[in-house]
This record gives sequence, C-alpha cells and structure tokens, in this order.
Amino acid sequence: MSSNPVIAALGRRLRLAVIGGGPGSFIGGMHRMAARIDDRYELVAGVLSSDPERAIARAKEIGLQKERGYASVVRMLDAEKQKEDGADVVAIIRLMTVTLNTPWQHLIMALMSSVINR
Repeated sequence: MSSNPVIAALGRRLRLAVIGGGPGSFIGGMHRMAARIDDRYELVAGVLSSDPERAIARAKEIGLQKERGYASVVRMLDAEKQKEDGADVVAIIRLMTVTLNTPWQHLIMALMSSVINR
C-alpha cells in the first residue's frame, strides 16, 4: 500500500493550478515547495501575475508547459475544465493588499475556481 493516500486513491497526484505567487514572491515559492514536499500535488497550470505578459513569462520561468501559463483567471479556469488532464484543485496565492475590494476579489476567485470540478 502506498504511503501517499492521493496516489493510492487516484493512481496519480492531484493536478494543481495556482493563481498568483509567481517567481520572486516569497509566499508563492513557499506554496510550490510545500506542494512538492507534500508529494500529493503536481503543478500543471497558473496565472502568476495580474499583468498578462508577465503572467505568461513567469509560468515559463517555473517550468509550466507553454499552453498552461495563462494571462487571466477566467481563461485558465475555462481552459483547464476543458482538458482531459485539467487541474483538479486551485490554490489562490495572491498578495492581499489593503484595499476595500481585495477580500471580495479573493472570494470571487474562489467561487470561480469551484467550477473547475468537471
């Protein structure tokens, strides 16, 4: 029996997509490292910046396949739910700046991510 319950149950790791936490962010690197150490997740997709061009470039920097680095959350969620090997789970790793709408933006992304379950 496998010591990894995810692999035992699914025969593979959970496919992880991330929102935020691109290279250079402390918390993004920590989340990616923790996912590798935990060994239950495989990072497959991401939106790694709010700037579309930077998001694509940063996805390449961390080794995502070219077509799995997205310029927007909506594009990523839509594309991933269409893929046979699309993301199973989404981690929202955003810088929480002090603005009135930031908590709502985080909630909206979480609710949008719930549609990824195909």
